[in-house]
Amino acid sequence: MYSWSREYTSSLIDRALWIAGLYLVRVADFDTVLGSQFRVPINKCLNGYAIDFDANGSNPQVAFLRQYISDPSVRYEESLIRRFMADFRPRNLQEVLFGQQTDYEDDCKASQLQHYVSSLDITRPFLPMPWSTPSEISRYRQGLKALNGSLAPDLSPSIVEQESRKEYERLIATYESIKKIGYKPNIASDGALDSRFIQVVMLRDHEDERFIVMSGHHRLAALSALGWTQVPAILVANGLPIVDLANVENWPVVSEGVYDLHVARRVFKRYFARQTSIPRPAPIPS
Repeated sequence: MYSWSREYTSSLIDRALWIAGLYLVRVADFDTVLGSQFRVPINKCLNGYAIDFDANGSNPQVAFLRQYISDPSVRYEESLIRRFMADFRPRNLQEVLFGQQTDYEDDCKASQLQHYVSSLDITRPFLPMPWSTPSEISRYRQGLKALNGSLAPDLSPSIVEQESRKEYERLIATYESIKKIGYKPNIASDGALDSRFIQVVMLRDHEDERFIVMSGHHRLAALSALGWTQVPAILVANGLPIVDLANVENWPVVSEGVYDLHVARRVFKRYFARQTSIPRPAPIPS
């Protein structure tokens, strides 16, 4: 259960308004909704690729930390995170969320939305998503236009190795820090609530919710590996903090013509499914 009651949460969400294409909250509720922390279940938290943070799931960051817990001497060259990042190259929306599913409509206008940059970001795709703002959609279109129909150039092997090693080191450092001193996001945060809190976007489908992690992926992976089942979080202060399926017609990705209603609903529902389509780390030997 969240620290908010379901009735209280629903009443706050129901008073939210779509204004000028953005999901905004009434001034009276702004501090309550966007300025306060609340607890969310880890098994309802996902990254932008619809991969959850469950301790026994397929999230590559959590899987590597489980490997590290089992063998603290594991070298970078043998790590699951290196193996994952070496193969991680989704090129478009279909590969990001649906893989090679044969039932996905090949002629769907959104299926081939492509990344306009090559990236090793294993937490968020560089694509318009249900929570994207008009300015983010505009930046995506400008980047795509600059490619002039070409695919984004692939990253060099040296950059892949460099970024993968950084991920390996950062995950270990985050895990060891939280293990040693605990997770205290409201301490030493220089007065900015969002500087150390996990930030999420809430996806709401009737009485069910999912939480897309926008920042704090390493912290959440460490907390999951340490056995936490709930974490304190805040809604994002910039962007769309709540995306409700009931308001699909007003999402910027729909009103801006990126998705039609069918695609918008299908992409949204993907975050409520328990499956993964991107390359998965190999199971940790028992």
